[in-house]
Order: sequence, then C-alpha cells, then structure tokens
Amino acid sequence: MTSDYILYGLRLTADEPIPALHESEPHRTPDVRIHFSSPSPTVRFGRSLEPWVPPGYALRSGGAGYRIWRDPEGQLFRFRYPDGTEFVLDEFGSNIWVSWTHPLTQADAVTYLVGPIIGFVLRWRGRLCLHASCVSSGERAFALMGSAGAGKSTTASGFSTLGFPVVSDDITAIEEKEGKFRVLPGYPRTCLWPTSAAALFGHADALPTITPSWDKRHLDLTRAPGGFRSEPVPLDLIYILSDRTSGDAPVTITELEPGQAVMTLTGHTYGNRLLSAEMRASEFAALDRLVRNVPVRKVSPPESLDRLTELCDRMLEDFHSIHSR
Repeated sequence: MTSDYILYGLRLTADEPIPALHESEPHRTPDVRIHFSSPSPTVRFGRSLEPWVPPGYALRSGGAGYRIWRDPEGQLFRFRYPDGTEFVLDEFGSNIWVSWTHPLTQADAVTYLVGPIIGFVLRWRGRLCLHASCVSSGERAFALMGSAGAGKSTTASGFSTLGFPVVSDDITAIEEKEGKFRVLPGYPRTCLWPTSAAALFGHADALPTITPSWDKRHLDLTRAPGGFRSEPVPLDLIYILSDRTSGDAPVTITELEPGQAVMTLTGHTYGNRLLSAEMRASEFAALDRLVRNVPVRKVSPPESLDRLTELCDRMLEDFHSIHSR
C-alpha cells in the first residue's frame, strides 16, 4: 500500500505514510519514489561509493551536518547524518531509500527528508530554491530570506498568528514561466526554537516538539489561524532579514538595486554548496531574471521578539504599498 503526496511541486509516492503531508490523488508517474521499507542498492547489490566533497565545501567547511558519498558516475548518492540516519538517492532523486537506527524513528528521518534531502533533489533537478520562508496575502506572496537564525520561521509564524497563510518554511521553491515567478507549496509546518515558541504562544510547551528526539517545536499550519497555502502563488516581493536593531529603533525597509540584490540572493539560495559550477552559473542567471521582475527589499527587524507584531504590520504595510503600484 502506497501513499501519494505533492511537495514543492514534486509528485511523491511513499511505501509508508509521511507525517503532516496530506495525501493527493494517486500518481501514475511519480517524480520521486520514497522507500522506507526496502533496502537500498548499496545494501542489496553491495555497490561501493566514494566520499564526495561538493565544490562549495572548499569555500566553507562544516555546517552541513552530514557526510556524502557517491559512485564515480554520479548515479547514486549516500547521505549519512551523525545520528546514523541515512539516505541513498539515485540519479535526479527518482528513488530515495531511507534508513535509521534505534532509538530514532521514521519521524526523525522525515525531518531530514522533507528538508535537506528533498532540497537536494530540487536543486539537482534545476529548481531555483531560496533559503527562505514564504507568506501569502490575498493572491500574492512575499518571501522572508536570511541567514540561519535571522528569524525566517519565527516571522512567518508571526504572520500565521495574524491570519496570513504560510506557503513554505525554510525552503522557497520557485517556478519560472514566461517571466513570471510562482512559489510552490512546501511542508505544512514551521519549525521554531523554544524561545520563539514561547514568545509567540506564551510557553515553549504550547507547541509539540518535531519528534521526541528534537528540542525544536513545530507549528501545524493546517490548524493555525492563517492556515496553509496548498496552491502555487505568484511571488511579488522578497524581504532580506538583516541585522536586528536594538532598543526602540524603528523597523527600517530599504530597496536593493538589481545588481546588489542578485549578489545578496546568491549567498542565500538553498543548498548552493552542493551545486556544480554549471549549476551555479544557471542559478546566477535565474536570480538575475528574478530580481528584474520581483523587488528585493532589506528589513532591519527589532531585536526583541515582543515587537514581532509591529514588524509584521510594518512589512504588510510596505508589501501592500508596493503591490498597489
């Protein structure tokens, strides 16, 4: 018995249910088959893989949290996390084999699967992905981009509590057609550190942990006030969350020129260290087209999470003023 889903525009078929994803109509030709119960080719056929260091790793060491192997032809990839969770992918991620070790569970493995692993599949297939969360207002959307810890998920969750649907968290996958850019819906959760959960909901325990093995909390967007946007939505604006301001300093928003914007976005695409030189060149060209059609603006959010509603209100005011033009 299989389950079928759509995630970031990919048609998934899995041999066991994937938590939080809602099943779709059965796919005659899925893009990705996920195997929780079947052994991978490296186990069945004893395929030997070699350690692989992607080109971008020479620029920045560490930070990925996993090791990668692949065969010389690049037809199989193996990702192994420090906790023993493993993923084996064939070329273009058409099949993903998942395994984990006790006391971890399938839910722990899914945390990696719907994030970095599917992110790798999207990038390897040429999909432009921003390291960003995305929120919709009406029939338009804006992305919340920034470095790790910038507050992307926290801000998106703040918008959700105000009644605005979230389209995706952490990965914003973009579809380009005839000069138009749309965001493809992601996983219907936002993930929050306990401090952010406490600031938004009064106490960290107001939200469940991602799994019993993780300290992070998750907000179920299907039950949140804003809900989850399950259909693609046009991307109208990109906000870069920059350094936080201290004290009572006002929220400032400034527009970036296209040249500055494309250079800024280049450092904030998802999983860019896994790309080849040719893929990075293609990505740069796509970003150039993106910033010439979608404004990019820099936001200086307040340091205190007590002012999160103020930040959201200021960004909504700005978004609607830009959209009305």
